[in-house]
Amino acid sequence: MSRVQFQGKDVCAAFRRARVVIVGDLILDRYITGKVDRISPEAPVPVVVVNAQYAVPGGAANVAMNSAGLLVNTSLCGVVGDDEHGRELLALLKSAGVSTNSVVVSAHRRTTTKSRVLAGSHQIVRFDEEIDAELPDALSEQVKNCLQDCLAGRPDVVILSDYAKGVLQPTFVRWAIERCLEARIPVVVDPKKLSYDCYRGATCITPNLKEFNAAVLALGGQLGDGVSEAGEWLRQMVGIEWLLVTQGAEGMTLIDQTGAAISLHTFAEEVFDVSGAGDTVVATVGAAIASGYGYLEAALLSNIAASVVVRRVGTFPISSQLLFEAIGAIDLSSYLEVCSAAEVPGT
Repeated sequence: MSRVQFQGKDVCAAFRRARVVIVGDLILDRYITGKVDRISPEAPVPVVVVNAQYAVPGGAANVAMNSAGLLVNTSLCGVVGDDEHGRELLALLKSAGVSTNSVVVSAHRRTTTKSRVLAGSHQIVRFDEEIDAELPDALSEQVKNCLQDCLAGRPDVVILSDYAKGVLQPTFVRWAIERCLEARIPVVVDPKKLSYDCYRGATCITPNLKEFNAAVLALGGQLGDGVSEAGEWLRQMVGIEWLLVTQGAEGMTLIDQTGAAISLHTFAEEVFDVSGAGDTVVATVGAAIASGYGYLEAALLSNIAASVVVRRVGTFPISSQLLFEAIGAIDLSSYLEVCSAAEVPGT
């Protein structure tokens, strides 16, 4: 592991040449911020005096924002409603350089929107506007056709970003992975399904620890042996090349193609908010694979990128410049020595 080396300028240059297609559930995250000085006389609730409102792409759209922020050639495939929120989301994506040519606009589907009211850094309430039922067959076929067109362009990687809002239903996921396998295009999955059977054949899956534990139990596995052995069991059961389990402030655990497990501790000295960090991880893993890096380099780069975004409050995508600076601030040799010493038992 100590032989792994990369320079920030080389990584950023490689990412610029990469082509990634992201498929999944598109979300608009709205924020209403203000301050609380009193309780309402009408009900025992805080009164928020609003001082700002803004919106950012969320879900698979945030994965695309992270990918575009890394200067990767990024195309997005999904569904938005023919409504104000959908138009706002598309405008935000286009302004960031994301290709939205493969996003289907539906008059029969509202744009998934999450509106958060914040007082300082404290969330008071969240309003969700969504339809999370599976897409109707006709709409799903439109998304398939869009993805098929994207695959014809021979992207370097396809990322499936599942937020359980109806786009990535199991039959669609199986179809997408099979098409990618036929075209020899790697597939990276950020999962939400309880059963991972539909992800069979994917190159990499990046669950968080809660999702990982639930998936192991759903397939009849045991958690007593820890992430190492349970991860290798899951990797073989699902039939994927490698697995990256994100663990928040604890970093992440990589289960490689040989079944070996490596614990990668976080680079972040302080963790303020892990919201969106999973999107940063899967986007960076996809960019790294698309650029020809191996699984260990991909895991390391995603860990570095995640360490940047968790220091910020709210959804905050990584950028090429921030990743470049973060790589330059790390003594990679010393870090890898620590990781080697902390290798997960039982491998």
